[in-house]
Formats: sequence, C-alpha cells, structure tokens
Amino acid sequence: MSITVGTLATAVSAPMIGRLIDRRGGRAVLIPAAIALSGVLAALAYGAGFLVGLYSLFGAVGILCSAYYIAIPRIIASQFDQRRGLALGLTMSGTGLARSWSSRSRN
Repeated sequence: MSITVGTLATAVSAPMIGRLIDRRGGRAVLIPAAIALSGVLAALAYGAGFLVGLYSLFGAVGILCSAYYIAIPRIIASQFDQRRGLALGLTMSGTGLARSWSSRSRN
C-alpha cells in the first residue's frame, strides 16, 4: 500500500512540479529536491515504524521523485541541440537499467 501512496503522490504532483520547473528552471527544482529526498529517505529509518509515518514518507518520496522524472529530461534536452534524441535515450535508459538491476538483486 505504501508504494501505491508514493505512486499516486507522483501522479498528482507531477503537473505542479512541471509548472514549477517551467517557472524556476530544472536545476533550481532538482537540487533542493535531491537534498530533501536524501532527508526523507533517511527519515524512513525512523518513521517506518508507524503506518502513518510510512505512508507520509512514501508520499513525500513520490513527490520528490516526480521532480527527477520531469527535471532531468528537461535539463538534458536543453543542453543538446544536435543528437538530443540520443542524449535523452541514453539518459532514460539508465533509469530502466537501474530498475531492472534493482529488481534482479531482490530475486
């Protein structure tokens, strides 16, 4: 259920994060989100003992991860004029490889 909360938080917050990135820029959103995400992940060690804490922390992880999913392609696309598709493809394949690697290590 906590993964569902995080996924729903990502889906709900993504349009708002996208709008914020349009206003402030990708780096201005990504850097504070990365710092906050590290704090939230550290807090999981303490807050996971309570169901409400677990759900709220996973919601926060979902919101902060949506900043990654939106900001990184935006930053990459703005840095490359030629071969933009290749740069985005390589960047996004890293996400897929990390997911497949993490699921492999659990089995």
